[in-house]
Amino acid sequence: MSIVTGTGNTTTESLVEGKTERLWKPWKLSNQGIAFLGELESGVLNGKNFKGQNVTDGMILKVYNDSRNLPTVGMGHLVLPEDRLRVGDIISLDRAREFVRKDKAIAVKAVNSKVNVPLYQYEFDALVSIVLNAGSGKGATDLSIIVNVGDYVETAEKMKLFYTKSGTTNVWRRSLESKLFSTGVYDAKH
Repeated sequence: MSIVTGTGNTTTESLVEGKTERLWKPWKLSNQGIAFLGELESGVLNGKNFKGQNVTDGMILKVYNDSRNLPTVGMGHLVLPEDRLRVGDIISLDRAREFVRKDKAIAVKAVNSKVNVPLYQYEFDALVSIVLNAGSGKGATDLSIIVNVGDYVETAEKMKLFYTKSGTTNVWRRSLESKLFSTGVYDAKH
């Protein structure tokens, strides 16, 4: 529980103390948040997804082209030249987990560094999901401006139309992230 105190002016009657169930930094992505991301990125946590790809722990171990025709693997990891992978290559579950760990760390760091208001765990998880998908640069900065005003209801509304790296919106994904942010319901089915 966070306790917020401050003064409004120089009289002692102006001291304000408030309590919130929201948490303060540093935040960490929860296990529910990781499962939510896995299902968002891969379609299912285990088994075959809607594209017929094999999914293990929310990760696709065979490199494929995503909706933007970019090589992708694991839990939505954009394949980089230093990864030395091509479409069709299969990676180990351990390597996929390492990609998730690195990608997740970038998004978690971005939200922790740019958000300056307390958050519920599920609000943090929803913000990390968007930053992981839309990028930790301008996207995280734009989103932090909205959330740092402290209007959590408006933040959830703005999240529905938040852009992705390609400049388009993933309406279904943003709707699920907004729902998570506003309700705490970890439902990534699509």
